[in-house]
Amino acid sequence: VCETMKLALDSGAHSLYNKYVKGSRDFSFYESDELWEFADDYANFLLENKDRFEFYVCMDVIRNPELSWKLQKYLEKKGLSPIPVFHGGEDFKWLKKYIENYEYVGIGGLGQRMSTSLWLSGMGDSAFSLICDDKGIPRVKVHGFAMTSPELIIEFPFYSVDSTSWMQFGKYGLIVVPKKQNGKFIYDTPPHIISVSS
Repeated sequence: VCETMKLALDSGAHSLYNKYVKGSRDFSFYESDELWEFADDYANFLLENKDRFEFYVCMDVIRNPELSWKLQKYLEKKGLSPIPVFHGGEDFKWLKKYIENYEYVGIGGLGQRMSTSLWLSGMGDSAFSLICDDKGIPRVKVHGFAMTSPELIIEFPFYSVDSTSWMQFGKYGLIVVPKKQNGKFIYDTPPHIISVSS
């Protein structure tokens, strides 16, 4: 990796959640020795490599913002500054708390009982009405997890976004190409999907 390139690092918390909780609302795993060993390993890795990252993410717990906050504070006590993550379906008081205390905030939730259409029909407006001032300017940087659909990127002022969906196209021999209008690429309509492999 180029020495001047900065990376973003996710904690792997989503994978942990899917492995141990899977929407069951049984969060007992998050009090286990295994979880706290994982947290320590993550913290040690970050402490050794944090200069390589533009940002790194807290070990957020989907649908349990209290546990997310506990892990956020645990990592901060180790001298780290992870970005906290608000998930769709959580009480907006958590998003307000993050906005008041951090310069960079993550928003997740798509694919976790939240569709793009549901996000566009109200959730996104509710979130960004808190994030933005009365002129529509974000008060903090916002990273959108699984928020790379053109509709979302155009509609909301994310600072950064990511998802794994772009890899799926390449996996099946497909290329995504924006449509053109009057000789210019347009990004607010679904793109062309071109197959380069049988």
